[in-house]
Amino acid sequence: MDQCRQREAYTLSEHTGSVECVAWNPAGTRLATGSNDRTIKLWDITEGHQVLSLKAPSDGIYTLACSPDGRQIASGAYDSMVKI
Repeated sequence: MDQCRQREAYTLSEHTGSVECVAWNPAGTRLATGSNDRTIKLWDITEGHQVLSLKAPSDGIYTLACSPDGRQIASGAYDSMVKI
């Protein structure tokens, strides 16, 4: 807990629907967020800005995972599809 910040660093508010899941990259510098607005957004946490927005061709995203090397994201959607 000592390494966690004691205050809010950024507010990331570009989704138009509720955020259902988040996943950190292994280095802790990027954060992926998945929403029921059918988007996955990638954020640069060191600067606090959006890097990429991906439109999911399916229903809302409910789970995300980063690969161990941080180069890929897997998402699970409400339509039972997994995308990499």
